[in-house]
Amino acid sequence: MRKGFPRTLFAVLVGLGLLSLAAAGTVWAHYRTTPTFREWVRAKPVDEALWRRHVPAGVELGRGKSWRSDDGPARERFGQWRTRFTVERGDELLIDLEVEIRVESREIEDSLARGVPSEAFEGLEAFLVERVRDPDFHAVAVLTLHDLFAYTSGDDPPSMPQGPKIQIDVFALAGPGEVELIVQDLGRESATSSVEMLGGTPFAEPSLLGGVDVLMQFLSFEDPPEQGLAYQARTSVHSTWNWQDGRGGPGGIGNSSLRASSRLYSASMKVSQAVRAPFETPEHFSFSTSESVSRSYAWNGVVW
Repeated sequence: MRKGFPRTLFAVLVGLGLLSLAAAGTVWAHYRTTPTFREWVRAKPVDEALWRRHVPAGVELGRGKSWRSDDGPARERFGQWRTRFTVERGDELLIDLEVEIRVESREIEDSLARGVPSEAFEGLEAFLVERVRDPDFHAVAVLTLHDLFAYTSGDDPPSMPQGPKIQIDVFALAGPGEVELIVQDLGRESATSSVEMLGGTPFAEPSLLGGVDVLMQFLSFEDPPEQGLAYQARTSVHSTWNWQDGRGGPGGIGNSSLRASSRLYSASMKVSQAVRAPFETPEHFSFSTSESVSRSYAWNGVVW
């Protein structure tokens, strides 16, 4: 019995060793044959069809670097909503862009006595600011307005007279190209604007599972996404600001979400928002929020 135990232990240790070598060989073979991040970005540029599947299907009103809801000059009174989206990978900054929405309004006198909000909607203006763009990527910011026509035609508007609900979907997309702002309207006849984002699942798991999640992803042997690499941020806002009795609210900011077409490669994404109501000091943004997710792991000493 005393001689049998060491032999059994030896056999177990040998078996574990062989199993570890086999697993290490499988991992080595996978990462040796799988395209690197740059290889796949250049091999699989993303076209418009991908991001269109992940935004509401509205009526396009315009595209470019800026847009106005009417042909008149900009109005002096407006609230601001800024959304900034960044995607990094290790020390590389892939995308850094910002969208600013100006919700123009006029002040309503005696609004409290009349039982109406202090601001009445006048128009919208949007700007796209490209700060940094990696030459292997392009980007699009899709601005979806919910029933803008009701606020600009004299029709009976929905429940928020200060302006339509606004949703922004910002995409960083593999492949060279430009950065573009697309504005679209989603009328009341459309049933919903709830469209599934890229990937379908969060890019990063909660912090308590973060290490295990990254390890399992490292060993999952996932293939690069056939549709190409893409990153998405989604935010929304209601221009529900109202000044009464010496106090005012900045408006309703919705939750932010971040997704990617694959979790195979490391990346860090962040979306930040800031809001200024039309009755606040210019350039003084009284409310801001941010959301970020990150996945980072290396193979053979190189960020994967």
